[in-house]
Amino acid sequence: MFDERNLKILVVEDNTLVVEFIKKLCTRFGHIIVGIAGDGKTAVDLAASLRPDVILMDIGLPEMDGIAAAKVITENSPSPIIMLTSYDDKELVEKASSVGAGAYITKPINPDSLERAIIIARARFNDMVALRMLNLNLFLECETRRKAEEALKKSETQLKDANNSKSKLFSIVAHDLRSPIATLSSLLEIASDGAMDIEFRNSLLLELRQHTKNTLDLIGNLLEWARTQLGAVTPKITNLQVKTISGEVLELFEANLKRKEISVQENIPDSLTVSADREMFKTILRNLISNSIKFTPKLGKISILAEALDQVVEISVIDNGTGLSHADQNLLFNLATHHSTQGTEKEKGTGLGLILVKEMVEIQGGLVSVQSEVGKGSSFTFTLPRGN
Repeated sequence: MFDERNLKILVVEDNTLVVEFIKKLCTRFGHIIVGIAGDGKTAVDLAASLRPDVILMDIGLPEMDGIAAAKVITENSPSPIIMLTSYDDKELVEKASSVGAGAYITKPINPDSLERAIIIARARFNDMVALRMLNLNLFLECETRRKAEEALKKSETQLKDANNSKSKLFSIVAHDLRSPIATLSSLLEIASDGAMDIEFRNSLLLELRQHTKNTLDLIGNLLEWARTQLGAVTPKITNLQVKTISGEVLELFEANLKRKEISVQENIPDSLTVSADREMFKTILRNLISNSIKFTPKLGKISILAEALDQVVEISVIDNGTGLSHADQNLLFNLATHHSTQGTEKEKGTGLGLILVKEMVEIQGGLVSVQSEVGKGSSFTFTLPRGN
C-alpha cells in the first residue's frame, strides 16, 4: 500500500492562475510540487529528471501539446499522467488514454475530483508496475527453468555419448587389441620351434615385425585418444615447417612403402609453416599416410600436398587406392560406428586413427574432410592455422 500523501507532483500548465490554484490544492492534499513546466518540451525534460509520482498535464500547450508530451514521457520515463483540459471532448479523452493518461479532468478543476484522480492514478500506476514485475518474474522463472531443462538434456546427451564412447573403447581394447597380441603369441610360439628353414624363418620374422608395429600403432592411438577424452591434451603451439614434418613421418613408413612399391610425391613449399603442436601434427600425418599405404595396392601412388589459404594451411594426403563408397565415408571420424576394413594386403585396423585425426585437428582450430570414389582412391584434407 502506497502513501496517499506526500506525493511528488509535476504541474504542466501554461496558465499561471491555474498553476497557482493547483499548487494550493496540492498543498492542502499534503502533496509536494517538485516542478512546473509551461510547455510540452520542458515537461518531457522535467519528467525524465524529476521522476514525479504524478504529472498534471494540460492538453493545450505551446511547442508540444499535452498528448504528444504524454506519449514521449510514457515511452521514456513513465509516470502516471492526469490530463487537464477546458473541453469535455470524447475524442480527446480517447487520445489521452491511448498515450497512457490514467485520468482526465475538465476545467474549472473541482478540488475533490482532483484529489480522487491523483490517488486513483497513482494506485493504478502502482498496480500496473506490480503486474509488470510479476510478469517479468514469471518470464525469468520460465526462462531459468527452460535453460535448466536444456542444460539437463545436454548433460544427459553428453553422458550418453561418453558412455557409448567408453563402451566402444572397451570393445576395441577387448577385441582389436587382444587379436594382434594373440597373433603375436602364436607367431612367437612357432618361432620358438627350431625346426624351420631360413626362408620360412625370415618370413616369420617379417610378419612378427609387421604385427608388432601394428600393435604398437594401435596402443599409441588408444593412449592418445584416451588423453583427448580426459582433457589431458594441451597443444604446445609452435611454428613448424610442413615439409620437414612430412619428411620425418615418411621415414617411419620407408619399409612399408618399399615393400608395396608405392611411390610418394610431395608438393610442399619449402617455406610453408603451420602454427601447431609438433607431436599432434606428426600423429595426424602418421595416421593419414598409414591409412593411404594400407588401402593403396602395389605400384600405387601417394601424394602429399600443402598450400596456404588466407589464414590457414590446407594439407592433403591423396592416394589411388581402393577408395570409399559414400555410405562408408559417412561412417568415418565417429567412434560409435567403429568403421574399419582390411587393406589391400589384409592389413588390419580399428578405425580409431581417423577419429584421433579429427579430434587433434579440431583441438588446434582446424577442419578435416574426405573425398573418395570406389576404385579411384581417396583424398583426406585437413587445415591448420598458418604459421607466422
